[in-house]
Amino acid sequence: MQLDTQTIRQLAVRLHERSGGRGEPRSSRALEPSSPEAEALVRRVAPMGEALYLMMVADGESNPRELRCLREAIQTLTAGMLSVETLDSMLDAFATSVRSEGIDARLMRVGAHLSADPEDAEMTVALCAALALADGSVESEESATFIALTEYLGLSSGRVARLLGR
Repeated sequence: MQLDTQTIRQLAVRLHERSGGRGEPRSSRALEPSSPEAEALVRRVAPMGEALYLMMVADGESNPRELRCLREAIQTLTAGMLSVETLDSMLDAFATSVRSEGIDARLMRVGAHLSADPEDAEMTVALCAALALADGSVESEESATFIALTEYLGLSSGRVARLLGR
């Protein structure tokens, strides 16, 4: 599946530019990590964040640019309200899940969760495509992971093409 469309390339560039090379909170109003509000926000965005993480590690490696874009995507989804500590904890949890269950099992679980909310599913697809393109090219493993995710989400190929700007 062709992920390198003008729409997705623009999204990838915006994520990288917005991260300013950091992927850290953009405001001083980040929530206290142990607060009920932060915990609720993490529960809300964790499936989307994990889908992005799975895209990042699909090719067996992650580079600093992909990691910054991943962090920026999560910060965008949370309006910059998560602390660096909370983001690091989320990423550690994603890595632990992948090590214990594998990418395919996590992808199926995340897809099943996100498929319940079409808006979240579609936003995740667009962000995953942008993240796959963050390093300038889409590897075959990333493409296969993307296709599997869209299938687990129950999105038709026509809908995915529209989301990608084709």
